[in-house]
Amino acid sequence: MVEIREKWTIANKNEEEDEEEEERNVDVEIEEEDRLIGGGSDGVGDNDHDIGDRGDKPLQALSTSASSASSSTTAAAAPATITSTDVLIVGAGMAGLTAAVYLARAGKTVVITEQSSSIGGRARTADFEGYHFNQGPHALYLAGPAVKILQELGVKYHGGSPSGYVAIKEGKVFPLPSGLYSMMSSKLLSLSSKIEAIRFLASLSKMETSQFDSISLDSWKKEEIRHQDFAELLETYLRVSSYSNDPKFASAGSLLAQFKLASSGGVLYVDEGWQTLVDGLRDAALDAGEKNVQILTGKKAVGVKQRSNGAWTADLSDGSQINATSLVIATSPSDAYRLFSKEQRPEVITRAAKEAIPVRVATLDVALNSLPRPDRLAGFGIDKPLYLSVHSAFAKLAPSSRAGGSSSNSSNSVEVQGPAAVIHVVKYIGSLTDMDPRATENELERLLDLMQPGWRKVLVKKRFLPNMVVSNALVTASQGGIRGRPPVKVSVAKNLYIVGDWVGHEGLLLDASLSSAKRAAEDILEKRRGDEEQGTVAPATAVPPTTTTA
Repeated sequence: MVEIREKWTIANKNEEEDEEEEERNVDVEIEEEDRLIGGGSDGVGDNDHDIGDRGDKPLQALSTSASSASSSTTAAAAPATITSTDVLIVGAGMAGLTAAVYLARAGKTVVITEQSSSIGGRARTADFEGYHFNQGPHALYLAGPAVKILQELGVKYHGGSPSGYVAIKEGKVFPLPSGLYSMMSSKLLSLSSKIEAIRFLASLSKMETSQFDSISLDSWKKEEIRHQDFAELLETYLRVSSYSNDPKFASAGSLLAQFKLASSGGVLYVDEGWQTLVDGLRDAALDAGEKNVQILTGKKAVGVKQRSNGAWTADLSDGSQINATSLVIATSPSDAYRLFSKEQRPEVITRAAKEAIPVRVATLDVALNSLPRPDRLAGFGIDKPLYLSVHSAFAKLAPSSRAGGSSSNSSNSVEVQGPAAVIHVVKYIGSLTDMDPRATENELERLLDLMQPGWRKVLVKKRFLPNMVVSNALVTASQGGIRGRPPVKVSVAKNLYIVGDWVGHEGLLLDASLSSAKRAAEDILEKRRGDEEQGTVAPATAVPPTTTTA
């Protein structure tokens, strides 16, 4: 995101006029942010236009609901209806689906609205004739809470862990130092830098990273790292593990914690892409009771309001309404902001929409008939914020029947070996980066030329996404690190919860999304039990949501 956090200019008017002016300024900033980053949120599916704007096949639509009755409510010509449910979840991304599973298993009725035609948000995978394209490179952090939550929910998946990394500096390829021997033999570091690097990595597992939460990465490096060549290498590790390239603003503590997590457990590339996880969560939700869960795709929540009894009503884009005891917002900060009127919008959501710095990458996703250099499978840029990985070398993402072969013409030939391949090539974009999409795409193609020379001769398909949102909000030093993110339970509004990668006090990326979703479900269930014990509400029963014609 280009820097948009300029001071708001608010005229010296009375208090009511000041509030109206402030709201208009936030709206303008959010609209500008969406224009710059191409949308994107956990479960809103705003990246559809990125995937389709180059003539690619549309992503396969998933089941729109748990039953034929609920499917009929999504038809364009359907009459306006009023649906009542225990919990309404706005956004069918990984966070929204996870919350739904926990709630449905506890017997709650749940309705999930999703403005896109398919569920999953940025976790969706496109299948191009057997080549599985995630929306940029996706990896599960094996020591993180998301893996434990998926296991707890019974979501099955398989995959492989990458290896054989190389470092890329000044257009040359070097072995990437990772252990004692490779560090000591590396040509990337001076002798004194090697000693500093070994000492640092040896201390990482015991490091109390939270002490650096309120310090920017730039400031931390100046205070803690003596040698510039090691500082470059370490920043590469931090960038790759967090996807972020904002050292001026990023919380050093959050980045070091993420690197510590990645170092302790490694990562996993998922067979057939993250659609496997999306489908697993959807199936888990519906298996908890088909009559308990409705997933309504193609239905955008355009506004929410709280009634006098503390329950919520959502207005949908087709004119229908949903009444719910509890409301879970599983969208980006800017989409959450738009759902509320000025009178009912919580300050925590206004502040998040105003201050969030999305973590973004430009990604070139490539399908090849064969792999020119099977020995060069993953590379990290040291002096440039670049990344390349042949994800299909470690997970089932490409057709196995296309293995081997060669390609040539009269003037130039290249021998190609190995199976078909899916490669993700990335540039990490900082909030202060001046973006030129054409120049960026050319830069990524030059990295492919270096790592996989001759790739154009075996090209099956490529897709370039110049402004891919990886995470809705960078964890910044100014907010005090992870602990400064918005809480899951919105304290100023009864029965209101927010979930996603920008919420809660645990982890980054998918870890944050799933952890916040689990916490929201637990809070809702605990509150419900408390209300039932006090006799303030009748116990909920596992019955289908009621639907009446408006």
